[in-house]
Amino acid sequence: MQLLDEKVIWHDSLFPQHNALVGREKVQALLDLLRGAFPDLSLAFRRPLHPGQEGVVLGYWRAAGTHTGALGPSLPPSGAEASCWEGSLVIRTRSTAAAEAAGAGPEVAGASEDRSEAVTAATAAATAAAAAAAGGSRPLRGVEVWWSCDPIFLFRQLGWKEQPPVTTEAPEGAAAAAVADVAVKASARGRSRRR
Repeated sequence: MQLLDEKVIWHDSLFPQHNALVGREKVQALLDLLRGAFPDLSLAFRRPLHPGQEGVVLGYWRAAGTHTGALGPSLPPSGAEASCWEGSLVIRTRSTAAAEAAGAGPEVAGASEDRSEAVTAATAAATAAAAAAAGGSRPLRGVEVWWSCDPIFLFRQLGWKEQPPVTTEAPEGAAAAAVADVAVKASARGRSRRR
């Protein structure tokens, strides 16, 4: 986690309903959730990392693991193996000197051990590739991360089945009564305005 800026912004397609996670603590909570759901999680890059301009790095990854823990409140453990879970990673980096000048603070000595070795290794490889592309060995820190995969594909591998939308239908005649009630109230408001 030390390779990420303290105020890192993490965008994750696994949880699109939420805004981006901001800060190492929130990213660590996400990684702990994944590690709890997939204790044997392994992550590997499928292609070499591609460092781009101004410290941006692109990588493609593949992960595998057995779903033995809850993945949030709506996906209980299934025991299924996610074997073809893959996606992409984009990390915007900057040198640690620039990060400290922007108020991120120095590296924290003795920080809590990161249990998500795979993601940490991925971030380390990405920042090293960006440093090499920049022509130097100055330490870099990830300041913004876009972690992308197809969550529906993953959920289906874990046994999730899409359910048709639940609709509640009113008893026969109730809908007509509700419409009539709205019409009566609207008519009454119209008469009171005319007076």
